[in-house]
Amino acid sequence: MEQGNHALQMTSRRLFFALWPDEDLRHAIGDLADAVPLPRGARVVRPDRLHLTVVFLGDFDPREPTMLAAIQSAAASVRAPCFELSLDHVGHFAGSRVGWLGPRTVPVALTALYDALGAALHAAGVPFECSTPFVPHVTIQRNVRTPVPEVNLSALPWKVSDFVLVQSAPGSPEPYRIVGTWPLATR
Repeated sequence: MEQGNHALQMTSRRLFFALWPDEDLRHAIGDLADAVPLPRGARVVRPDRLHLTVVFLGDFDPREPTMLAAIQSAAASVRAPCFELSLDHVGHFAGSRVGWLGPRTVPVALTALYDALGAALHAAGVPFECSTPFVPHVTIQRNVRTPVPEVNLSALPWKVSDFVLVQSAPGSPEPYRIVGTWPLATR
């Protein structure tokens, strides 16, 4: 198990826990996303940015190593089973102007992972805001100003066996960077 020993760069970074598709699944998500009409003025999310956020932590100062250590320790304490989810539903968030793919039925194990991460972070004293309900999704379009039409999609199964801690720099063209990976239990 890699526990994210990479040093964060010296400017503020956004951190979040996510489910990270492998390359084959990433291409399959891209193909599925191509079946969703692109609203006027919207843009497609780059394939290297496709993921499903589980817990958004917010902006952190990477020069504060104790916070990163607390986040990684919290992640390492999580015990949750592997599971499968199905990307079979299209939606959009008007406020953030994104179009997305997600599961029509949220697996109980995904909700349990979300809850376990939240509890572990709280116990470790890691501040994070959870101001909106958990709606698992993969953002596929940005700058969506009108509802994304419902499309009949072939369900795309996703076998989830781990979760990752990701770093991004707001406004940066650089892809996300995985800081740590933690496996889920096979039984």
